[in-house]
Amino acid sequence: MARALGAALLCLVAATAAWAQSDFRITHTVERRGPEQVDVKGMVFNDARLHANNVTLTIYALDASGAVIARTNAYLGTVAQQDSAGFSARLKAGPAMTNVRVTVTSYRLGVFPQGP
Repeated sequence: MARALGAALLCLVAATAAWAQSDFRITHTVERRGPEQVDVKGMVFNDARLHANNVTLTIYALDASGAVIARTNAYLGTVAQQDSAGFSARLKAGPAMTNVRVTVTSYRLGVFPQGP
């Protein structure tokens, strides 16, 4: 019984995380700042019906094989329901970088905006 309950809870948590991630859309541009640095700028759109509080992004620099060669974080704070927020981050990524991936890595959904 305990095993079945644990498995059900794990499935619920995984489904909730996948559902919540689908509430975000991210657009970004990349501008190289010399051979070692890139600037990543973009927008995060919160399509949920709740505020996303304490939103943190992780920005990954990828090489041609898709392997992560550098990463950094950007803190957005609150992205209101059905709204968007801009972000900007600088990555130290060498000439091997061919792509950038941006993901929402943490947040809390809530009815009202909240502080950290």
